[in-house]
Amino acid sequence: VESELESDILSTFPGAKAALLSSMIVGANDHRPEWPLLSLVVTPHDLYDAASGIMANPLQRGRAWERTGQVSYFENGVEILSGRVDVWMHGGDQRRANGDTPMFRLYFRNRYGADPNRPSVLHGPGREAATRWVIRHTPHTNFYGNVFAFEIARRNGALAPAFKPVCFFLNGEHIGNYLLIEQINR
Repeated sequence: VESELESDILSTFPGAKAALLSSMIVGANDHRPEWPLLSLVVTPHDLYDAASGIMANPLQRGRAWERTGQVSYFENGVEILSGRVDVWMHGGDQRRANGDTPMFRLYFRNRYGADPNRPSVLHGPGREAATRWVIRHTPHTNFYGNVFAFEIARRNGALAPAFKPVCFFLNGEHIGNYLLIEQINR
């Protein structure tokens, strides 16, 4: 059974089953050699619908508020990873109803055919791939503070998430420079 997202993709791009829209929607000019690119595609209905959209209802929680999406990750214009994910709003009390700085949590789940050989974007080759990502907006004033805090914690033996700065695209629109962070659970 195809999801609404896949149905929308196939009607827009007939025969595009092999390539995900999250990979096709960004152009060559969107890639910057110094920053990885992260492309997330979620149907507008699943984002903005007043009754069920996750951005229209950012304070809702739980699996009932997850939506299916597609994600693609590129380095130097080369696609490193792409696949289907579950998406929900991230940020706890920082979630904003106006959606000017959306933050998301992505789940790579087995029901989407999670590849056991999926590349580890955050940990590097030969390491286990993170199954949960946070796409976090960090204002310029806090960006390097967060990066340094994670690194200082790690060097002092604390558990700190792996991270990478990325150019973040949502449905083909450049949203800004974000941090892609491994979500560590309890």
